[in-house]
Amino acid sequence: MALGAAGLADGFLNAVSPASCGRFANEYYDSDEELLYACADAMREKYKAIIDAGLILQLEVLLDCPPGDGPPRSRPRPRW
Repeated sequence: MALGAAGLADGFLNAVSPASCGRFANEYYDSDEELLYACADAMREKYKAIIDAGLILQLEVLLDCPPGDGPPRSRPRPRW
């Protein structure tokens, strides 16, 4: 692995959490819950690839930030 060749013991890769992914605009699914589960299913593949590559998975959770202090929000925070 490239990390070993560089003399590093481990590395990490971040990925958005399903709950944060589910906050993006829902233009296809019938409900926000359906969108959340679709995000979880899709992100599972990414998480597995990161772990299978021998990396540490770091999940990123998008928190509410004042405008300009964080990622843009396309819709309000869900209440689940």
